[in-house]
Amino acid sequence: MFLSRPISAIHCPMPAPAIAYFISGHGFGHARRSALVIAALLRLRPDLSVHVCTTAPRHALAAADGPALRVHNIDIDSGAVEDDPLHINPLATLQRAQQLLDNASTLVAEAASCLARGDVRLVLSDIPFLAADVAEALHLPCWAITSFTWDWIYEPFVESHPRYRPLLQHIADSYARMHGLFQFPFGGCCPRFPRVQRVPMIAGRSSRPPADVLRDAGIAADDRRPRILVGMRGGVSEAALLHAASQSPQMLFLCPRDCPDHPPDNLRCISLAPPLAFDDLVAVSDVVISKLGYSIVADCLAAPAALLWPPRTNFREDPLFARDAGPYLRHRPIPVDRFLAGDWREDLLALLHSPAPAAAPPLDGADVCARLIAAML
Repeated sequence: MFLSRPISAIHCPMPAPAIAYFISGHGFGHARRSALVIAALLRLRPDLSVHVCTTAPRHALAAADGPALRVHNIDIDSGAVEDDPLHINPLATLQRAQQLLDNASTLVAEAASCLARGDVRLVLSDIPFLAADVAEALHLPCWAITSFTWDWIYEPFVESHPRYRPLLQHIADSYARMHGLFQFPFGGCCPRFPRVQRVPMIAGRSSRPPADVLRDAGIAADDRRPRILVGMRGGVSEAALLHAASQSPQMLFLCPRDCPDHPPDNLRCISLAPPLAFDDLVAVSDVVISKLGYSIVADCLAAPAALLWPPRTNFREDPLFARDAGPYLRHRPIPVDRFLAGDWREDLLALLHSPAPAAAPPLDGADVCARLIAAML
């Protein structure tokens, strides 16, 4: 049998090349910054498919949403157990991490089986350590992208619970099997990565005109009151919010949550739904009240906005943020008792009257990571 056209003219479609991206479901910050990396990578390589493996909510990946994104509800990360937004429970955290490790062989096999059906070329992790084991099962390279690793977070917990010391060794062994680490500022990482590439911070920036954001948020363009965004994910009671608003009538409080009945004139409860996003609200705010986490620090640096934060317990990265972000960010801790009571006026006034930082850090980490990743494919 003869071909009617040359072999070179026959079109044999090949599957789109893909990467797998394992993302911690602890909080929203890991997913939000990973989505920015994915979006930057897809701008360079629109032919790629990206398999995201996470338990984070889909809305946290909004920056990368599109036909190239395949999200799998795969859980190979234990994160940290929080008693409330300001307290990590060390023992419960170690117990959950040990449970994950005890089931690792099954979890790794299931994840590898799911990804084996796609043309995956590279595995990325922010920062599930078992991603290295999945990559090894698929004979693929694996890189971490993070500001901290879980062994570094758990290390102080083991001092009070030494029977979990072998757990740290297992976690570090997995990280050591990765090909390398793209490391952001403001954190600490496992020292055993074969290669470390330091990269700038990743920050989401609002691309919308401030006037449009204010309109969608129901704020008059001529309202000159300082805008205070209550950006805590939980942890602020209705009573505290009402007290803060009554204490500072010259300030306008923005809160992405349901409003109490008959809110005062200076309290606006705003629904975060397209086209309005959280980073849009940060961009039009003077001060953000939130925990001292990577994502909110990056958002405030990009806006720029000042940050008022209550200290957290057993969050090892917080002292590093407080120290190292100082040259770039107007920020101030507020005692937990005053924070919980809504007694914010004194601290807000101090931030509003503080001088602007003299320096600004580079915030193009997503583009830098995307170029480095694209060069590997």
